[in-house]
Amino acid sequence: MPTSLQHVLACFAGAIAPAMMIASTCNFTPEQEQAIIQVALLLTALDTLLQQFPLFGRVGSNMPIITGVSFAFLPAFQAIGFDFGFGTLLGAELVGGVVAILFGLFFKNVRKLFPPLVTGTVIFTIGVSLYPTAIKYMAGGAGSPIFGSVQSWFVGLVTFAIVFALSNFAKGVMKLGAIFFGMIIGCLISIPFGMIDASGLSDAAWFAVPQFMPFKIEFNAAACLTIAVVYIMANVQLIGDLSAASLGALDRLPEEKELSGAIMAQGTVSIVSSLFGGMPTSAFGQNVGIIVSNKVVNRWVFAFAACIFAIAGFVPKVAGVLTM
Repeated sequence: MPTSLQHVLACFAGAIAPAMMIASTCNFTPEQEQAIIQVALLLTALDTLLQQFPLFGRVGSNMPIITGVSFAFLPAFQAIGFDFGFGTLLGAELVGGVVAILFGLFFKNVRKLFPPLVTGTVIFTIGVSLYPTAIKYMAGGAGSPIFGSVQSWFVGLVTFAIVFALSNFAKGVMKLGAIFFGMIIGCLISIPFGMIDASGLSDAAWFAVPQFMPFKIEFNAAACLTIAVVYIMANVQLIGDLSAASLGALDRLPEEKELSGAIMAQGTVSIVSSLFGGMPTSAFGQNVGIIVSNKVVNRWVFAFAACIFAIAGFVPKVAGVLTM
């Protein structure tokens, strides 16, 4: 359980933040923002489950990976949402999902374009690109009133020290769940500083079901072409993340069928997402770091994490607790 929860806590904010930013770009009402966040959580659960238990034995990677609503698409989605509206964004997402499925189906014909040198460079770039994000989070979060404050650095560095110590010197569950226990202790330390905000819990509903086609889907040629290209780039990132997780935890590169299935699952979930007013998914780099660190690859660990995301999606109160 701790190994599943640390995966949830590591990427929960990352799963809902893109939805919140798109909601702001498209001037959503609070109800619409809550709906797109709910869909983001459910899509994260769906994609992760597909990666663990491939549909028809083909759509999904059968690999240890956490996938969900991703920042990779955010810049392009913000531009399209601002210029054309959310309906056009959903239409482009649907087309992008089809492109991803086709890319996955014919991956064996283009895999030679992605040798270890290319995927290795992607892995390195992903790792390096996470450092600025980590530093900003440790400083309190860019734009936060306490960004760069002493208490922010204190909580961040203490949390880091706990995770580092447990990862390197503890044994058993304490070692495998080092990030989870570090987060819990870090949260407890932050309480006296007034850094825990529970105000959103009272307004959160107990149960909610996503609405089918809450927005009219529209198609714009320029938007569809732009997002199609972004999907190919996101597929390369997915290949890099899967390669990093596989090399770090299984000491091998993923097979062609595994990569193809992962890409097809991403495309399938994107099509479903467009029909429910959500955003596309990809692998979470921070969770790849956890997989490489503790080398836990049991599929039920990732399935349980997906179930937590699903519960949070259907029960906004749970989402509120995790967000807090």
